[in-house]
Amino acid sequence: MRAAVLVLAGLHVVHSLIANGSGKPKKRPKFRADLFLIQLPLFVVAAYVAYADGALGRQLLNPVYIGAGLVLGHVIFVFSLLAIHRCVSDAREVLLGFGSIGEFAAESPLVLGRYAGVAFTEEIIYRVALQGSLILVLGNPWAGILCAAVLFSVVHAHFFRNTFAQSLEFVVFAVLLGVLYWLTESLIFVVAIHAIRNIEIAYLEYLGKLEELGDKERALEEIEQSVVSKQPDLA
Repeated sequence: MRAAVLVLAGLHVVHSLIANGSGKPKKRPKFRADLFLIQLPLFVVAAYVAYADGALGRQLLNPVYIGAGLVLGHVIFVFSLLAIHRCVSDAREVLLGFGSIGEFAAESPLVLGRYAGVAFTEEIIYRVALQGSLILVLGNPWAGILCAAVLFSVVHAHFFRNTFAQSLEFVVFAVLLGVLYWLTESLIFVVAIHAIRNIEIAYLEYLGKLEELGDKERALEEIEQSVVSKQPDLA
């Protein structure tokens, strides 16, 4: 099954490079059969590997790892903002706004559900199944972690549209997720870190809309519409 993970992940990466490598955003249909036919088998095989490895056991409900992941993910995101935008005041505002971000997530189950689901799916594929398989094949944990992080990064369309600093930060974030999973072997820990990053990005977009529109309900509605209309793939 690990061989199947490597083959399917390779197909997904090649497909993503062809589709996104130009760096130009493209308007695509909401349902894409090509992605579905690649990603569904990839997720099924990765989930089987994760189950066989014991990653889907009771530790998924461990409140300590969940809480630690949310807090650490929040701090990591603040440092990412600081590194990219170099604005201490904005980073401090996000750092101290953890409660407001929680309220935002509670007010929008759609945003919470989508981004938590995406984080869970991607971590099963890239951290549990792919990273573990690459470590076995390459015989070196660091090589496996780095390769999985790079592959994880290039399947995301925004990786090719972002600035060099933003794309580099994304690779570093992926490497950090890989290291943390390798050290803790906790799927829910890295899922929580990944999910809070996604939700906080949506929260910042919401603040921008709120400033533009001056209406909380309209701003939240537009963010939810944006979430629904985004590329419906794993990346």
